This record gives sequence, C-alpha cells and structure tokens, in this order.
Amino acid sequence: MIQKVVIGIVATAALVGIGLLAIFMMQPSEVVMDHSQVVDASPDEAFDYVDDFRNWQHWSPLAGSDNQVSFGGADRGEGAVMEWENDDESQAGQMTIVDSRPGESLEIEVELRQPVTSWHTVDFTFEPVDDNGGTRVTWSTRTETSAPMRLFMSDDNIEEMLGADPDHALAELAAVLEE
Repeated sequence: MIQKVVIGIVATAALVGIGLLAIFMMQPSEVVMDHSQVVDASPDEAFDYVDDFRNWQHWSPLAGSDNQVSFGGADRGEGAVMEWENDDESQAGQMTIVDSRPGESLEIEVELRQPVTSWHTVDFTFEPVDDNGGTRVTWSTRTETSAPMRLFMSDDNIEEMLGADPDHALAELAAVLEE
C-alpha cells in the first residue's frame, strides 16, 4: 500500500517536472532589453556623439577607466570597432557598428570574449520628443539564449555579463550632451 502511494507521488512529481520543463523550453530564445532616456539635444547631435566610439569613454561603462580600450576600422559609423578588456581581465570584448543611419539609429554587434563567449546586438534609436530639440535615446540589447542559459540567467544577469548598466550609461550620456 505505502509502495503504491510512493510510486504515485513520484510519478506525479515527474509529470509536473516534465510539464514545467516543456513550458520553460517554449519560452522565446531571443531576449530584448530596452532602456530609454530623454536628452536635451537634437537627434542629430545625440546620434553624432554615440556614433563615434571615441566619445564612449565619457559616458559608457564599457570604455570606462577600469578598461583598456582600443579602436580600429572606420573612425565612426559603419565599420568602426572598439575593443575593451578590464584591468583584472574579467571582461573583454569587441563592438562593431554594422549599420549607421544618421540622426535615426545605430546597430552594433557585440562579441563578448570574457567571462563567456557570446554575441549580442545593441541598437540605439534617436527619436525627437518635442519642438525644443529633445530626443529619446533608446538602448536595446538583443541576444539569443539557449535553454540552459534561460534557466540560470535573468535579463539583469545578461546585462551584467556585458558589463553594461544602460540606465546609468544613458543618464551619463544625457549629462554629457547637456553640458
């Protein structure tokens, strides 16, 4: 009698586990994280600043003082490349601008080499918000995640792994553009 009860409990637990795993596996593999900040600059001014990786040291944590940064490819826009590595070698990667539409948008491919190898796409859009020249700058991070990664990683973990804090970076960008 007790054996049948135990078998029933184990079978029920296994079915519930399989059901939860099936639901989990059907979750989207693409993760998109959006962050926005209104800046007191025109779309063209905001775009021109973000489109040049050499300006990122003034607002982006990826080009901050804890990182060794180098540049290659084009000076700005499509083909511009920025590589970084933390002083403690805990993070390293490369960003390449793959699409640059003046005053409108940027698409950047990000290859993270440390702490794990992964690829992400970062999009910036620049939308006018009022007649006074304000612009909504949106930073969107898109990444494909495997089922095991979705099990153990949240959106915040993914952004932390990238070494990015988009809300803080966008606030810094706003401050620099409003100087």
